[in-house]
Amino acid sequence: MRKITPIIFISFLISGKLYSQAIYKSLGGSWNSALSWTLDSGIDGDADGKPDSNDEVIIEGNTINLDINVSCEKLTINALGILNFNTNSRTLTVNTDLTLNDDATM
Repeated sequence: MRKITPIIFISFLISGKLYSQAIYKSLGGSWNSALSWTLDSGIDGDADGKPDSNDEVIIEGNTINLDINVSCEKLTINALGILNFNTNSRTLTVNTDLTLNDDATM
């Protein structure tokens, strides 16, 4: 029985890591509004409906206004996606990958 316990514990750690990241796609609007995002896959760990520091963000075909200081794990801006920094001084921290594809605007 003792030999199985570490394996079960490790599998819980691995599965927790796999499901901790959500992927959010933009609908347009304010970063700080849950109405601006749709959960594309994964689980929102805090259930606020907005991307957090451990989430992947995809902006495509619309504009997201950065109205608060935020961080995310990955940020991809695809065709006709706009991340607008026009409101005061705001900070965006991308923890791992930043990708700007064709016709993306920051």
